[in-house]
Parts: sequence; C-alpha cells; structure tokens
Amino acid sequence: MARLPRRLLRKLSVGVTEEVGAKFAALALKKAGTRISGKVLTGSPHWKAAFVHVAEHFGPQAGKASHAIFEAALRSQRALETLIQSAALKPSLKYLGRETIGGMAVGRPVIVLEREFGRVIGKIGQDNCTVLRLVLDITGKPITAYPIRSLGQSLGDILKYLE
Repeated sequence: MARLPRRLLRKLSVGVTEEVGAKFAALALKKAGTRISGKVLTGSPHWKAAFVHVAEHFGPQAGKASHAIFEAALRSQRALETLIQSAALKPSLKYLGRETIGGMAVGRPVIVLEREFGRVIGKIGQDNCTVLRLVLDITGKPITAYPIRSLGQSLGDILKYLE
C-alpha cells in the first residue's frame, strides 16, 4: 500500500481523530474495505443510494467543469461493483479525511480508499484516470466512487486549506 508522508497524514486526520476518537478512527480505517465490500455484495440500501451518485459519473454533467467519467465498459452496476470490490479489498492508499463541500474539506469525517489499477478506468476531460477513489462515511457506508488521475490527487489542495 502506498504511504503518504506522516506530516500529511497527521494534518489530514487530526480533526477527524479528535472528533471520533483515536481507537474508533483506527478501527474504522482498518475495517473500511471489508465494510464497503459487504454493503456492495449484499445490495444494501446504503449502496443503492450511493450508486445513484456514482452513476452520475457515467456521462458528462452540465455545470461541472471538472467531472470524472468512467470508461464505457464500466458503466453498469455489475461492472462497477466488481471494480469497487477489488479496490476495497486491496487499496493502494487509505486515509481519514473530511467530505469536500464546494471543493473544501469541511464536511463530515470520511474514509478514502484509493486503488491504482494500471489501466484506464475513466477520464477527466482528456486526461486518463487509472485510480478509483472510494469515499465512505466513518462507519463504512459508501458515499461515492469515481475515477481520478493518480493516487492522492487533490491532497495538495486539502493541505493548503488546512494550513
């Protein structure tokens, strides 16, 4: 699994860890992959609700300047569930953070799992995306999933906001 510099991890998780407690935060991060995997496999109401948002990444969205779109072969629930299972059970990177609102990390605590696939899974504009980002609430319920260009994409912007 990829490692972020300790300074970055501390800054990302300090408020979340204080809010939810160190033991709970550590357990949530440790169990995140199996929790989302179970929700997807069982077709839980949480996954069904999240899939509505994830499906917005099947095509362009009016009013969104930068919008990730899945490759055509992944634009079905079944194909996406397989991709999510793979990412959840063997993430390349995982960390605690905050939900972004208007591009700023100020929302509720979340767990982010990212998996580098080594193949194109989507695009942002003309740029190829090879990483799937899964965003879960702190209890492991899925919020969204979408392709990104590289592991840790946008973490620099989050750090600037936190400083």
